[in-house]
Amino acid sequence: GNFGVRVTHEKHVSAQMWGRTYMAESCGTGPIHHTQYAALKLMGKSLQWTTDVSAAKCGCNAAFYLAAMRQNRFPGECHDYYCDANKVC
Repeated sequence: GNFGVRVTHEKHVSAQMWGRTYMAESCGTGPIHHTQYAALKLMGKSLQWTTDVSAAKCGCNAAFYLAAMRQNRFPGECHDYYCDANKVC
């Protein structure tokens, strides 16, 4: 099936079913340290994205979150540094 994440043209990221994407300062293998996550400076700027849900079935949850993962020093239950009130993995 279409699982995982694809990066194309160095600027386009496609998260497939169950895919999850994080932005980091650099790419590598193995575990990522919380200081490697990108800290976007968006004050006075804009962020644009396009979501294609044309093939989504009933009950599909497509979401886009901005979270301060770089500032979070404690990995959560999902073994990353993402944290929200619902503890979503």
